[in-house]
Amino acid sequence: MNINKFRFRIASAIVGLGAGLAVLCAGGGAGTASAVSCQAVDGQQFEKVVEKSGCGVKAGKGSRATALESSGRGTAVAIADTGGEATADNRQPGSIALAGASEGGNARAVTIGPNALALAKAAKGEDTLAVGGAGSQAKIGTDGAVCYGTAALAVELNKARGCAKLGPALVVQ
Repeated sequence: MNINKFRFRIASAIVGLGAGLAVLCAGGGAGTASAVSCQAVDGQQFEKVVEKSGCGVKAGKGSRATALESSGRGTAVAIADTGGEATADNRQPGSIALAGASEGGNARAVTIGPNALALAKAAKGEDTLAVGGAGSQAKIGTDGAVCYGTAALAVELNKARGCAKLGPALVVQ
């Protein structure tokens, strides 16, 4: 019973820190002078570069990939295959958002701070989210989760596993 209470506390901490990062995310947009967006479905591939902004997407049959780079100086790349859905959203300069999904997985990667990396990989029905804050890295995939820096969230939502880092606090599930 103590183990269940501990898992509940860890899951609650991840959700709480995630909510805090979501608040930051809502107000973390940058200017859109060089914003680029890319979308691909069902076998399409598309790349776009405007000034210092770039996005790229590739979607296999039955899949959807979306990438948005709105910082004016960054990169967003999304790749989906075999029924997957991938979304990469780079909102801050010097940052990179990467998302990959396959076999019905759903991956979302968002940067909310400058010089951040958000990498989300999902397979076989997984639902992943990576949020990278200023100078931080958030990575989630089949190899587990990594949160580095001062503001990062990486979580597989269906299994409530992942990590959250906010300042000196690190929570890992």
